Amino acid sequence: LQEIPGTFSSELTVNRQRGREFVDKMLADGFAGPIHAVLGNNDGDVYAFDEDDGARRWLNPFDTGSDGPVKGFLFPHLSTSNLFLTTNDTVWSIEDTLPDATENWQVPIPSPSIPLYGSGDVFVW
Repeated sequence: LQEIPGTFSSELTVNRQRGREFVDKMLADGFAGPIHAVLGNNDGDVYAFDEDDGARRWLNPFDTGSDGPVKGFLFPHLSTSNLFLTTNDTVWSIEDTLPDATENWQVPIPSPSIPLYGSGDVFVW
């Protein structure tokens, strides 16, 4: 896995073996992929990595600007390539496009929680 620039929360734990077991289970259950890891850091940057070889999926990290760290984790929309994330005062939707991620939208919300999936296409923050 490539070194990731910036600082990350001490809560971040990368366990490649457990990740590999999860990926193998998804593939065995018929998940078609692609499968990759997406991480946000304390500097507000978001990186995507290919699961097979650990190479960067995007040429450049997605930069949220100066609104603080990416909170908790990014939440994927299960039927699209959209990812949802929050920073200090903003909710973001980005799309996993190549060669880089692109912003769909951002909405200012004071101190949002991490993105949580409701039902249908409802997300709560």
